[in-house]
Amino acid sequence: MKLIKQESDPRIGTAGLIIFDGSCGACSTFIGRRHRFFERYGFKVAPLQEGWISEITSLDESTLLQSIHLLTPDGEVLRGVDFFRNVAGKVWWLKPINLLLGVALFRRIFTNLYDFVAKRRNRISRVCRLESNASYRSVQR
Repeated sequence: MKLIKQESDPRIGTAGLIIFDGSCGACSTFIGRRHRFFERYGFKVAPLQEGWISEITSLDESTLLQSIHLLTPDGEVLRGVDFFRNVAGKVWWLKPINLLLGVALFRRIFTNLYDFVAKRRNRISRVCRLESNASYRSVQR
């Protein structure tokens, strides 16, 4: 999905804005608490619960809750396997994953696996005792 260019918005990093579910323990643990890692590669990170996220993406909360999203600097919104391919393509040591996800068979397998986990992420959070990071706020520079 292509939106209006967001290149001048300071809330979006040079590589894009990663949008995750801040109420999900798994999402908070694997994305929110590792925001410095992503920032090293030009991404900004924000929980979808921040009011400006729906406004900047033109997506409602129910759509944003379905999966992790990346708002690229040119205004494109990527999710699921496309999110992972884009992020992996920006991190030098993850480039093999980017290439692997470009192969149709692996793309289908990863998409099915991701969808399975995404639909059960709140149960996974409870079982693994992963707490949400509701207090996390994105760094807005």
